[in-house]
Amino acid sequence: MVTVGGHLEPIPPYGQAVSQISRMAPSFGRIQLSVVEYRMANEEGLIANGTSIHAGLRTRLWGKDFSDYDHDEKVGFVYIEADTMGVQGIVDAIINTVGTTNPVYLSIDIDVIDPGICPGTGTPESGGWTTREMRQIIRGLEPLRIVGADIVEVSPPYDNTGETTALAASDLVFEMISIMVKNPGFEGPEVDVAKPRLPKATVGTKRDRVEL
Repeated sequence: MVTVGGHLEPIPPYGQAVSQISRMAPSFGRIQLSVVEYRMANEEGLIANGTSIHAGLRTRLWGKDFSDYDHDEKVGFVYIEADTMGVQGIVDAIINTVGTTNPVYLSIDIDVIDPGICPGTGTPESGGWTTREMRQIIRGLEPLRIVGADIVEVSPPYDNTGETTALAASDLVFEMISIMVKNPGFEGPEVDVAKPRLPKATVGTKRDRVEL
């Protein structure tokens, strides 16, 4: 599992999360947070412990200590903070942690990008990466065996008039699909692709035109 975002994902047990957020997000009598699934997946043995990683972090979830970071390590994730290394260092760290033979799910939270570029998210955090850096990182992950991917937390009501968040999100989706096509994470059915039919070109004058 590779997650890229400004905040940690596998939050602590429900009780602590509910006590912190229940006043802000009541839903049919129960709290269901968008990041709980990672913790649940780990508890159910669906995520490989020690070969999963978070990248782009730059803040705690809540509180005065780093207990959420400690919990993240217990869940089995390695983490990379946003300003600790350059693009190539981040790519190398992800590949070395995840490996190139394990099936990988890639999840990108749009808040990994600085809100000055992508304000359209409900969880903005300053000090993020640029869209250029994020695209370079995704392209660098081509060796991974990615079997699925998503991009989350895009919130159009918070976007600017130029819709730069939506533009960045669509570009990142294109980049993810591109590396999955170049290096498929699973073997699908064989498909015969017809050669393109290119139009014939001609050069020369009308009198001595040569067909290529």
